[in-house]
Amino acid sequence: MKTLSLFARMLAIGLLATEMAAQGQNIGPGSALRFVNNNGDLAITLTNPPANNYTISAWVNLTGGGNLNGTRVGVLSAAQCGESVELTIQSLDSSYTDPQYLMLGRCGMFNAPTSSNGVVPLNQWVHVAATVSNSTLVTYYVNGAKAGAWTNTSGWNLALGTNITLADSNYRMFSGMLDEVQIWSIPLSQAQIQMEMHGTTNVTNPNLVGYWRFDDGAGNRATNSALAGSASDAIMVGIAFWVPSGAPVGVPEVTSPQGAISVINSTEILTAVVDPYYQTNAGEFLYGTSTNLGSSTPWNSVHGGLTMNGTSGWVDMHEPVIPASGNFTVECWAECPTATSGNYEILSQGSTGNAFYIGDTFGYIRAGENWLNTGVPFPFGAGITLRW
Repeated sequence: MKTLSLFARMLAIGLLATEMAAQGQNIGPGSALRFVNNNGDLAITLTNPPANNYTISAWVNLTGGGNLNGTRVGVLSAAQCGESVELTIQSLDSSYTDPQYLMLGRCGMFNAPTSSNGVVPLNQWVHVAATVSNSTLVTYYVNGAKAGAWTNTSGWNLALGTNITLADSNYRMFSGMLDEVQIWSIPLSQAQIQMEMHGTTNVTNPNLVGYWRFDDGAGNRATNSALAGSASDAIMVGIAFWVPSGAPVGVPEVTSPQGAISVINSTEILTAVVDPYYQTNAGEFLYGTSTNLGSSTPWNSVHGGLTMNGTSGWVDMHEPVIPASGNFTVECWAECPTATSGNYEILSQGSTGNAFYIGDTFGYIRAGENWLNTGVPFPFGAGITLRW
């Protein structure tokens, strides 16, 4: 019998492979800036502002909306009226509470037909983006999904200006939180926006004009992290508050085997823990008989989930999730280690009402108000897809 030493580590990717993930580092969301009662904004200077072929993107969590005929929410605005193109959020009428839409325009030339057709919801983190191509095609994205497009056939000036503001409190308004603002000198594709929105940005990319991550956490300055960018740091004007960010930004965090693993009969099971950090992930093990590794396993999907202790933990959904009547579907992945004399409950409405759970000593899947036995045994110790 021969024992050899095996060295291994795991590489996990989200939508883009990153060495930080391979090293087990986590660049989570950090901090954000919260603006209250329209009392502050951020001033930025662009040395070479792009006239077209650019992208503006940000994570926002708004507590109030804007309107078309009054004051718009300014994600990116001009220091002076007409000095720069602006990315705003507002309703398509005079109401501040009606559905909110993205709009790229300039002071004096905003028009409802140029808005997004995808709604920007309030009181939650939302990723917004707008791209302008060389052919003057403007495309909007909300949470990585296309949310409308229009072509600038009127010849409006869509160029960015030298002096811009974020979360403008002068000509516009902004009430809520702002994080992860980016300006690119190219129109990113939908796939690229989906990669960048979760924080896999290469800060050395020469097309990255400005990237304000808001992870400074203190002071009156938000650093421009774009190493080749021509934009200044963002300087706080007025009042804003550093707060922990809930924006889903980061790369997968990998806990890999450390040091040498003893392998007997040339067989060993490799394990690692991956925090997917809000992303769809895949992973592979790199391994070898020295720290140079050299071999790899096939790529496999990596998914996140919750581990419960079976006694004192649960997830409370404050909004109604089960309709009072009509058809609906409940679907999930579940893994339970062993059979139990109690119930593995997946979804319920307290002590009464519809529920979907795995239960009793026979280990059958049961569902419904009367806990009907489906007759389908649950394979304890293995994962299964449940659909009701």
